[in-house]
Amino acid sequence: MRWLLILLVAAGLAGPTLRAETAWSDRQAVLDAVLALDTAIVAKDAGALEALLLPDFVGAVPTGAAFTKDAYIAFHTLASEGLVAIRPADGIEPTVRVYDGRFAVVNRRLSVRRADHAGQVVPYEVQRIEVLRLLDGRWRIASGQGTRVNP
Repeated sequence: MRWLLILLVAAGLAGPTLRAETAWSDRQAVLDAVLALDTAIVAKDAGALEALLLPDFVGAVPTGAAFTKDAYIAFHTLASEGLVAIRPADGIEPTVRVYDGRFAVVNRRLSVRRADHAGQVVPYEVQRIEVLRLLDGRWRIASGQGTRVNP
């Protein structure tokens, strides 16, 4: 009886550790996917964006306008303007929530630099929310919205 109690206690202690490792692994994989998104946007890499975004991707901007995957890729691959740098805002950790190991929501604050059509670079911060889905072993972006943060 005493051995059974010891085994049950040991199993109870091991369970949360295993779940924590899985949760950390999921969190890191999700963060890797949004980092890949940032990298593809700065590089204006249409192929990488195509691979990262789900076919039914929906994006939104602060005005409420929504756009499709193709429009998102076209906007972020303009040759004459766009984001030239994206990095996490200082001192603000992203919030990552993974649901059922298949869906995730990321809320993060970014410092960006954007070049306009005249080549002038403007720095500002953006609050981003991305929704991801695990598909064929890869986290892919289902939706995203960014709102410029007022200073």
